[in-house]
Amino acid sequence: MAHDMKWSKVQVLGKGSYGTVHLAMANRVGSAFSSPFSGLIAIKSAVFQNSLSLQKEAKILQDLVDCPEIVHYFGNDLTVESGVGFYNLQLEYASGGTLEDLIKKTGGKLVEYDVQRYTRMIVKGLRCIHEKGYVHCDLKPANILVFRSKDESIALGEIEAPLDIWSLGCRVIEMITGKHAWNRTGLEDLMFQIVFGKEPPKIPETMSELGKDFLRKCFVRDPRKRWTAEIYYFLQ
Repeated sequence: MAHDMKWSKVQVLGKGSYGTVHLAMANRVGSAFSSPFSGLIAIKSAVFQNSLSLQKEAKILQDLVDCPEIVHYFGNDLTVESGVGFYNLQLEYASGGTLEDLIKKTGGKLVEYDVQRYTRMIVKGLRCIHEKGYVHCDLKPANILVFRSKDESIALGEIEAPLDIWSLGCRVIEMITGKHAWNRTGLEDLMFQIVFGKEPPKIPETMSELGKDFLRKCFVRDPRKRWTAEIYYFLQ
């Protein structure tokens, strides 16, 4: 799904174990380019020898091109910089940053009405991911992108789908309180708490009964009885 798109880097947006994300200006945009921000895209790059995870991500994103809540994938290419080869993903640019940024901008807490709206968008994305046979195993504010439009997007991983729903409940608590549902938030810690923990995260008392009921369904101990993204989507 590589497109003939030329681009030039503008600035670094972030770095991680996968490589680096740059804001870039597309010099020539084909019909596949649909971002409302004229010419701006995100380039996710890694040294070619270390780009297997990005190549896997590209294949997954190709499978999710018809999911509007997933960050749009325009294609990939190879570049050479100072004699070093790089593998690049051409992605939709999220000008609003991440959900983590949004929570910080609001002083660490979001009003429940906004949390409801954001949660619906996240669930739509999860539903699409799960229907395609994938699961997002690292659902956290830093991995949820914010767009000026009504859409939000999420990155991808693989593990059992019920974990995503439990994790979604934790993210709702974080949006409401500005604090982590548990003091330890790594994936291994999350899985340990879900499998061996005696109690689910504490549900904020300030939430409405509807919000509390939603969280109770997210934190059902038996994953076979836990809500799915599909059920929640059709009840809205």
